[in-house]
Amino acid sequence: MRLTEEGVRIQRETILRAAFEVFATVGYSATKMETISKKANISRSPLYYYFNSKLELFTQVCTLYFAFYLDKMDRMAEEQPEQSIYSRYYHLFLESREPSYSFGNQLSNQILQGGEELAELKKLHQKYWETLREKDREALLRAQARKEIREDADLDALLNFYYTVYHGLRALKLQEELADYSKLEALCYNAVRMMESLYAPPEWPADRFRDSQHG
Repeated sequence: MRLTEEGVRIQRETILRAAFEVFATVGYSATKMETISKKANISRSPLYYYFNSKLELFTQVCTLYFAFYLDKMDRMAEEQPEQSIYSRYYHLFLESREPSYSFGNQLSNQILQGGEELAELKKLHQKYWETLREKDREALLRAQARKEIREDADLDALLNFYYTVYHGLRALKLQEELADYSKLEALCYNAVRMMESLYAPPEWPADRFRDSQHG
């Protein structure tokens, strides 16, 4: 039976969601299209109708994830313009327990470790990373203008601190080291308190980032 336009959209999204999980958990090299079709609960024929190859499907999955995450950063800036940088980081750290973010980290690792076949994706990933770092640095500059960060603070060092903790949390999640939410919360809390101690000005009212989105 011929699918409606809505049916086509739903089927394609189902394939992409299944592929996202399979690529992230199995790895690009080890993934077979048959595995994705089984995960999506469809035959292989529709899979090849939408995507000519595994590389094309992987590229689409990665492109969509990059766009999703960059859009998330934009929405955070628009919807919570007064949220402190420490509250922002605390809530982003907590979100690292969500599978979609752990999976996204895995996609990035696979691109970086991939061979010549992924050369174009590596260029796309580099552009994504540069755009993301630019957005993150803009958030730090806004925080500095709000007197949340010392004027003499090294923003690149602070940004690297954030990335180290964030990606470390994602890696721990994948190893099920943070299945206990209380352990995750304590680790996130201590990381942000260290940030405050290193980068906040003396007059900053520390240890409020858990109380509200504007902490």
